[in-house]
Amino acid sequence: MLKVLKYKIEIGDYFEIEMPNGAEILKAECQRGQPYLWVLADLEHLSIKRTFRFAGTGHPIKHQKNELKFISTFQMDKGNLIFHIFEVI
Repeated sequence: MLKVLKYKIEIGDYFEIEMPNGAEILKAECQRGQPYLWVLADLEHLSIKRTFRFAGTGHPIKHQKNELKFISTFQMDKGNLIFHIFEVI
């Protein structure tokens, strides 16, 4: 069965989320000041742990471009902070 799931993003350089295998990431955005990740997932699939990189604009990223998949950009603090989410692949 397909469902849209929401996961809280922990603020830090890296974070991990356990989600059903094959889940499609739809969007990262703030809701009431807290960043979340929304995914479309088949709940019948086994869960796997996925790793993400949380980076502010101008922060160094010590990965090669082919090691990251861009997910989304979003704002916090009324647009004063801009963050970017990448999946580490």
